[in-house]
Amino acid sequence: MTDTHAIDATALEALAKRVEAGEAGREIDAEIWILLRSDEEYSKALRRVQEPSGCPDPHGEVAKWARGGWFAHKYSTSLDAVAALAERVLPGWNYSVEQSGRLVGAAYWAWASDRHDLRMAPTECAARLAAILRAKAKDQTNDRPHQRS
Repeated sequence: MTDTHAIDATALEALAKRVEAGEAGREIDAEIWILLRSDEEYSKALRRVQEPSGCPDPHGEVAKWARGGWFAHKYSTSLDAVAALAERVLPGWNYSVEQSGRLVGAAYWAWASDRHDLRMAPTECAARLAAILRAKAKDQTNDRPHQRS
């Protein structure tokens, strides 16, 4: 299924800054899910919300449920969730992880010629998540398609 919702690159950059600063938890996980969810995930969530309640504001209700931990994956604390997110939103991209003192750095790139923007954060999970968010934001504003086949 093709994703059709628009992704706000500025909002992704703002989330990346928060992740790099060490913010983690269900609230930020939900915000990431709301921005980067697939249309299929959102459709399932919308059906789940509408069935029991017939709710007049289903989109607002889905966001509320995501913040409650019903739909959002644990992106800020789970390497498995971060790896799955990277594969879905940056398919075929390369990444690297480096340790520098107490911080961990991570970068994602599509082509060997791309500049590798290392994102530093307190944990590997946070560094990789911030790198994904920044790479996706950059990809949204870039004329060259980055999806590799």
